[in-house]
Amino acid sequence: MSTKLPPNRFFTFKDGSPEGDLDEIRLAVFTRPGIAEGEVIDDDNSYAVLLDTESNGVISVKIDESRFRFTPQQAAALASALTDLSRNEG
Repeated sequence: MSTKLPPNRFFTFKDGSPEGDLDEIRLAVFTRPGIAEGEVIDDDNSYAVLLDTESNGVISVKIDESRFRFTPQQAAALASALTDLSRNEG
């Protein structure tokens, strides 16, 4: 099965376990700056971003092949800084 997702938007996928736990991951494919949204997405002009919360509360961010792990407080600080930067630019 293949699914086409629009670029630059996060989608939440939920997976239930036999124990009744519900795991959620968030996935987005971002186009690189300067690439039009309508272009065909491939490895040269885009990258995947995967967000997940681990069982211990650590927030995992994977961008292409790089993985970063943050405490909830660190993730909130990063989100705040990114929000501030985007306001300044836009």
